[in-house]
Amino acid sequence: MADTNPATQLARAYARGCSELGLVPVPAFVRVLNSPPSQRNAGVECSLADLKNPLSDRDLVCIASSLQQCNFITSLDLANNSIGPGGVEHLCAALNDSASIKHLGLSNNELRDEGLARVAQFIRENNSLRTLVLDQVSASAKGVAAIMASLSENTSIHTLSLAANQIPPKGGHAIAQVLRLGINIRSLGLADNQLGDAGAVPIAAAIAAPSCKLTELDLQRNGINGMGAGSLGEALSRGAVLRTLNLAGNMGIAGDGLSNLVRSFSLSPSLQSVNLDGVGFSRDSGAALAETLGKNPPLKELRIGGLTQLALAQDISVSMGSNITLVRLELSDKMVRTEPGQQIDAICSVNRKIAGWDNTPSALQQRDEQRAAPSTTRGPALELSLIHISEPTRPR
Repeated sequence: MADTNPATQLARAYARGCSELGLVPVPAFVRVLNSPPSQRNAGVECSLADLKNPLSDRDLVCIASSLQQCNFITSLDLANNSIGPGGVEHLCAALNDSASIKHLGLSNNELRDEGLARVAQFIRENNSLRTLVLDQVSASAKGVAAIMASLSENTSIHTLSLAANQIPPKGGHAIAQVLRLGINIRSLGLADNQLGDAGAVPIAAAIAAPSCKLTELDLQRNGINGMGAGSLGEALSRGAVLRTLNLAGNMGIAGDGLSNLVRSFSLSPSLQSVNLDGVGFSRDSGAALAETLGKNPPLKELRIGGLTQLALAQDISVSMGSNITLVRLELSDKMVRTEPGQQIDAICSVNRKIAGWDNTPSALQQRDEQRAAPSTTRGPALELSLIHISEPTRPR
């Protein structure tokens, strides 16, 4: 009797296509195609990331052909492969009409501007994708501008990560220009780029615009200094709707810029979580932070591992005596063991119980775990919970 199982037929068609091109089928993809009906009905997450034998553009020919006929894969992670513009062309053509895939990861592939131009075209034509991860894809400012411009014609993508692409300051201007248009993006990951103050200032101005919907911004390790930090503080004071801001690893943030930033925490009605790990506090900026926390800002979580002076920690612990809003203030391991550190932890513990946050995991910790995950799904709260399947060696 002929096998009428659609999934089995898909797997066999994929194997035949590989045979015709002299390729070896990818076991992880075959397993996904053979998913049982119960899994297919719920939607299947497919990870083809971190394979022992990285996928090439030729592999994508057969995979893309199967994706055209597959309506149960909801997440596709292709991180850490050898996919170039040619492979992206096949992939985007296959996914153009797909309504099932909501999350797509292409990190650490050599897409370059040519491949990003094709992804930008795909963004314009597809209105079902929600999350797109393009970390470390050899993008220039031109490629980033193409991706951002395409978002003005897309209403479904709400999470985008462009981390580790060496985006220069002029890339920040291109990003800011599109953010002002009121695009649907809520979460934007720009970690490990080269925006500097010249790129951060226009982005800050854009998020202050009433039309901007961005609620989560990751700018860690971008060479941002006091001017950029001060501009972000001004944006928060002017009504930016950010809920999460990550500025960790920007060692140059200091002086009046840092003071203005922390003062803005009490002026922003939406800000919930801030990461300033690695940012060094002076006496003045520490005093500004202590004063702000004493005003009970809406802020729920704050990480300041770069605060090393015991006197500053003492000032913060005193000011927090009247704080009923902050549920987590993460200090360095050394500072946590001090008396002020323990007092701060005790105050936050009481606030957690009052707010019912005792069993709520730290959003900052969750983001650390996402960045440490094997797949390249870095960036802010990317909602890309892809299954990583260990891959046996495939002869090529």
